[in-house]
Amino acid sequence: MPRIQGIILDRDEHHRLIRVKTPGRIVGVHFQRAAFNRFAAHLVPGVLIIVNTRHRVRRRHPAYRLQATEVLALIARQRRGRKRLYSRTSMRRDIRAFVNTLDVKMFLDLELSMHPYKPDPTFKQEIIQAGYVLVDGTDTVIERYSAVIKPTVHKRLSKRTLKFLSVTQEDVDNGLDYQDFYTHFRDVVEKTRPAIVVWGKNDGLSLKESYDINRLPDLSATCRIVNLLELHKNYYHLKDDLGLANAHRLYGHETSSQRHDALEDAMMTHDVFIAFKAVLNNERGVDLNALNALNADRS
Repeated sequence: MPRIQGIILDRDEHHRLIRVKTPGRIVGVHFQRAAFNRFAAHLVPGVLIIVNTRHRVRRRHPAYRLQATEVLALIARQRRGRKRLYSRTSMRRDIRAFVNTLDVKMFLDLELSMHPYKPDPTFKQEIIQAGYVLVDGTDTVIERYSAVIKPTVHKRLSKRTLKFLSVTQEDVDNGLDYQDFYTHFRDVVEKTRPAIVVWGKNDGLSLKESYDINRLPDLSATCRIVNLLELHKNYYHLKDDLGLANAHRLYGHETSSQRHDALEDAMMTHDVFIAFKAVLNNERGVDLNALNALNADRS
C-alpha cells in the first residue's frame, strides 16, 4: 500500500482526482465519492497531504494510477508555521474524548412500518415498536423498556412489514397509542437528559418525523442523537456501513441472527458501545482482519 506525501497541485472535481507533488515526481490520486466529499474543503492547491493508496487502472485517465484508501493528514502552510486541518490521530483522540464525556445514555432502537409491495405515494412509515436501554454515567443499567405502538395513519401493517419484523397485526392493535409512548419518552428524556445512542441515522430521523406525523412538539432540543455507526466508520476508516449484528460479533458476542426486535437491537447497541469505549481507552483490542471480513459480509 503506497503512502503518498506531498503538496496538492490541483484537483478535478468532476472525476474526484488530485495531483500531488512528491519528492521526485508528480502523482495522481483518485478518491471515492464519500471520501472526496468528506475532505473536499481541504483538497485544495498548497495543502500538504499524507494518504495511503492502492494501485488502480483507469482507462480514461491513465495518469491516475492510485486510489486513496485512507487520508492520514491534511496540513495547510501558513506564514507562521503550519495548521493541521485533519489527522487520523487527532480524529481518534477526539472520538475518545467525546465518548468519555457522555454521561447518561439511552441506547434506542425503533422498528418502523414498511411500504407495501404495491407503491403507495401516500404511505408514511411510522414507529410500531420501540426499545431502549438507559444507563447512568458509570454505564450501569437503570432501565430497559419495550413497547409496541399503534400506527396513527396506516393502522394495517403491510405484508412486507409482517414478513420482516417480529411484530403481528394483533400486537399493534393491542399496542400503545403513540401519544402514550410520546408522553413516556418525553418524561424520561426531560428527567435524565440522555445522549440517545443509535446505530445509523434512520432512528433519529424517524423519531423526529413521528413528532410531525402526530402533530406533537419536537423533543430534539432535550437530547442529542449519537450515531454509533458513524463513530465506528470514522474510527476504523470503514468505507461501507457495518451492520449492527456484525458489529456485535466483532466484539465477541454470539449473534446467530438479527430478529429486528427493538429491545433486542437496543441491547446489542449497548453491548457494542461498551466494547467500543473499551477499545478507545486501550482496555481491549479488536481484530481488524475480522472487522474487514465482517464489513465485506454486511448484515
